[in-house]
Amino acid sequence: MSLRLIAAIALVSASLASPALAQHAHEAPAALALDHGQRWATDAPLRHAMETLRAGAPDTAPLELAALIDAQTAYIIDHCRLPPEADANLHLIIERLLEAAELLRAGEADAGRSGAIAALDAYGAHFDHPGWRPLRP
Repeated sequence: MSLRLIAAIALVSASLASPALAQHAHEAPAALALDHGQRWATDAPLRHAMETLRAGAPDTAPLELAALIDAQTAYIIDHCRLPPEADANLHLIIERLLEAAELLRAGEADAGRSGAIAALDAYGAHFDHPGWRPLRP
């Protein structure tokens, strides 16, 4: 797990005091992978949060988008229950989203938005979310 992800999770944890976050803190793989050539299964809380992020990513003001990312990743951490291998891959998506939020807060709006969109598109490529459409063709 990268130091940035650990710091971001600590920030979210401190702000939300979520006991579920402690359960979620485990080692993520080095790179996103498919489940034997198939996209990973999702659950309703994950799909809800990702749809909310997808709707806000293109045109929400930078600081509002950073707050939306924080809120939705915390929601995922608290409510999403995936098998361990799928969850480990999801951690990479969450890490990318939180890094994008950091950029947005640092005033790097273009890089932050681009990072958030790339993370959401990676989610759609690796997780089975019926009806998901990439933000970038």
